[in-house]
Amino acid sequence: MEIVNDAHCQLSRTRVRAVIDVHSVDDIQSAITRCQREGWQLSMSGGRHSLGRQPFVTDGLVLNMSGLNRILSLDETSGMLHLQGGARWTDVRKFLGSQPERVPWEVHQKQTGADELSLGGAIAVNAHGNPLGAGPISTDIEWLKVLTAGGEELLCSRDVNADLFGLVLGGMGLFGVVTEIGLRLVPTQRFVRRSEVARTETLIEHWDALHVDYQYGDMQLDVNPASDHFMKRGILNLWQSCDAPATPASKQLQADWAQLITLAHVDKAQGFREYARFAEAVNGSVSTGRDFHWDTYAPGYHAQLERHLGLPQGGDVLTEFFVPIEALEDLLDYARNEIRRFGVDPILTSLRSVRQCQISYLRWARCDYACMVMALHVDDCPQQLARLDAFCAAIARFCGQQGGTFYLPYRQFAQHADLLDMYPNIHEFVEEKHRRDPSGLLSSDWFGSLLSFLREAPALGTR
Repeated sequence: MEIVNDAHCQLSRTRVRAVIDVHSVDDIQSAITRCQREGWQLSMSGGRHSLGRQPFVTDGLVLNMSGLNRILSLDETSGMLHLQGGARWTDVRKFLGSQPERVPWEVHQKQTGADELSLGGAIAVNAHGNPLGAGPISTDIEWLKVLTAGGEELLCSRDVNADLFGLVLGGMGLFGVVTEIGLRLVPTQRFVRRSEVARTETLIEHWDALHVDYQYGDMQLDVNPASDHFMKRGILNLWQSCDAPATPASKQLQADWAQLITLAHVDKAQGFREYARFAEAVNGSVSTGRDFHWDTYAPGYHAQLERHLGLPQGGDVLTEFFVPIEALEDLLDYARNEIRRFGVDPILTSLRSVRQCQISYLRWARCDYACMVMALHVDDCPQQLARLDAFCAAIARFCGQQGGTFYLPYRQFAQHADLLDMYPNIHEFVEEKHRRDPSGLLSSDWFGSLLSFLREAPALGTR
């Protein structure tokens, strides 16, 4: 037996029988056979940045997919990148950076904030980045090879095994192990960056026009609850394709990530001022597409903060909420009041855009949404975690009332009726899982909790 944990928050300690390093499909099939023989369950992990215990199942085996990380080919004509399921975004970046200038392809989107995340993990949670006018990553996946719980490797696409394709995209790793991926790249471009301090109502008022004029964008909000500007202003970052030459690299154009994250924990007002100064410095700068998506992230940063600042053991928990753009202002008002009421500690709040997804079976992007991403600091203690979950449940319920939803892969906090309202086919999703994997071989503590939650129907008239 050994203990595993997530890489980001370190709040998912789980006892497992063993971690199996995977280097081939044969390794996965051997693990499946072993689990079938012993009556064990099997889960899988890549970069281990999931925050909802999806990669681990207690007393089961964990496949470490990091060794299945080869970039197999790039079609220089179509921009189709063929890679293995354990490849991380850093592997993709290294490969694309090694290509000659005549190969004009780059990544369309990835999760922002970190690069050491696997492509298989991104597919399992149907992740998204900050492109304007685009759906989540499922829209960029052309095909998959999936090793099912029965040990059969199947090619899946919109035309071949389409049902399984939709179940795997956003299926939390429950319907098979992604062994190979066909990722659609986009032509390389240069982008001019526009960054400025702006009011949230400016973003909302010009929402449609920004989607026409810019290709990428987000807004990093002022997260200081003591400020009159709390979640009413932010740094609006927009990227527009251009023909201008790239701006020479300089220290001015690089954010001091360690300083900003430290200030977000201890002096939010100064943190916003520092970020505003950085925005002024980068406004008008031009970057190439191959440099555009990648982020500075220090694994284990929170443990370093704890030692440096004398903080209790804890983490910065991520969560995401979605509403139609017409409801965004009301959501911000409601979230602002609930943050103060619950006394939770926002480290980051970002606004983004995502378009409807029509591919994934368990869809969180059921229509076009404005997205509010939050990172909330919490000490690793039951009282603070319960308060965090109560806050998130309140925000999720508000989103549901506005025709929105929440990102299911993170912590399980929603009330029963709210989950059914916002994921109306969740029972059918579970039925598909049981039908395709009747022994429950592929599992996770996240899925086990979901099953228990769905069995515990609330009393009449309660939520």
